Amino acid sequence: MKKIKIFILMLIGIASYSQNQSDTQNSGESKEKVIITELTCEFGFEKAISDFENGDFYCFDFGNIYTHEKRWNSFFKNYIEEEYGIILKSRGCVILPSDQCYDKKMNELIFEKYGNDIFQRARKKAKELYNRI
Repeated sequence: MKKIKIFILMLIGIASYSQNQSDTQNSGESKEKVIITELTCEFGFEKAISDFENGDFYCFDFGNIYTHEKRWNSFFKNYIEEEYGIILKSRGCVILPSDQCYDKKMNELIFEKYGNDIFQRARKKAKELYNRI
C-alpha cells in the first residue's frame, strides 16, 4: 500500500511539475502548485459514506467498456439515475485503491437502501421500458 501511495504521489508531482513548467513558460513567472490527495482505501470508504449521506450515489465501472449497445447503456444509465439517484461512472483501466474501496462501500450502502438485487431489478424494468421504444 505504501509503494502505491508513493508511486501515485510521484505521478502527481510529475503532472504538477509539467503544469508548472507550462504556466511558467506562458506567463513568465513561476506558479508553484502542490496537490496532495489521499488515495488510500480508508479515504475511499470515508468518501463513499460522506457521499451517500449527502445523497450522492456514484457507482464505478472499471476497465475499458466495449459495447455494441451504446443506446441501451445510455438509456439504462439515465433510468437508474432518474429512478434511484444512482450515477454510473466509468473509471477506466487504472484501478486506484481509493476508487475500488469507494465502490465497494457505496455498493454496500446502496444494497442496504434498495436491496441486494437493485441492479438486476432496475435492469429488468429498464429493459421493459427500452423495448417499448
